[in-house]
Amino acid sequence: MVIQDREHIIALGRTLAAELAAGCEDRSSAQSITQFLDDWRLGSDGALAVPAVAQALDLLTDYDLQPVNVRRERVQRAVSLLRDIFRKSEGHVVPAVVPEEPATLSKPRIPAK
Repeated sequence: MVIQDREHIIALGRTLAAELAAGCEDRSSAQSITQFLDDWRLGSDGALAVPAVAQALDLLTDYDLQPVNVRRERVQRAVSLLRDIFRKSEGHVVPAVVPEEPATLSKPRIPAK
């Protein structure tokens, strides 16, 4: 990934993070998120070739038509995908989510007499 692609991805991530912080009301910038995404795609150069970027943008399809709770969930997932790009490229290991084992109920021990 070239520097310019990284900068485009960072700009996308920052805008989405601002949108998330603003409650996903589509008011975090002067233009709508849908318009921002359209403009971003036009100027993104090779950043669109990164699979995680394509996945993040797919999550945001029809953003303006979704209810706020769906927007929030999708923006969170998109931001997470974009962050993972940089964690992996900087040599950080992204830990796998391991489900916790269910707690087992055991009978209390009765002390021996």
